[in-house]
Amino acid sequence: MKNLIISAFALLLITGCQKYDDTAAAKLLQVPPYTEKGANTFGCLQNGAIWANFGAYPSHKVLFGPGPLDSSKVQSTISYYSADVFHTGSDTVFRVSAQYQLVKKGKELRDESMSILLPKNGSLTGTYLLTGTNGAFQYTQIDINEHDNMYTSQARHPFMVIVKKDSLVNRYYHVVSGRFSGTLYNRNLTDSIRISGGVFDTKTVN
Repeated sequence: MKNLIISAFALLLITGCQKYDDTAAAKLLQVPPYTEKGANTFGCLQNGAIWANFGAYPSHKVLFGPGPLDSSKVQSTISYYSADVFHTGSDTVFRVSAQYQLVKKGKELRDESMSILLPKNGSLTGTYLLTGTNGAFQYTQIDINEHDNMYTSQARHPFMVIVKKDSLVNRYYHVVSGRFSGTLYNRNLTDSIRISGGVFDTKTVN
């Protein structure tokens, strides 16, 4: 009986997965407005096209999550590292990440993520010109074979991130908000992506 229930549940997941389609919702996607309230938003223009936090979680080819504009996928942390990863005299790094996942009738068309990593020395407020060694902006595309194609900030054209607000709330949470723009390059510097009009507004545990 237990095996029958498990099998029925698995079949339900697979069937639901095959029907899942958020292409219509994706056409309504907009870059979120700039805010400073810890709304867990993230978005920009990628080569002029709208890119924002969107979609459902893929896990072992099964889709989970409530669907479009699921703000839980914007995740930010302030993490302590055992080494000074950016060689800036700090072992603390702020990170915010977002995902864009597009599915048509159960078939995943896009699986992409963007992340900002900034060294934290006291307040994060300020302007950063990221080269990949003093902080980083990363954009990753995962293809149908689950190979990743990464574009990152490089020294040839430093990527700009402006943190406009970093406020401690209720002694536990940081509201960190800002804007970003610049050019990203692939690993062998043969291709680039232009990011403009970027905004983020996150709340993270201190």
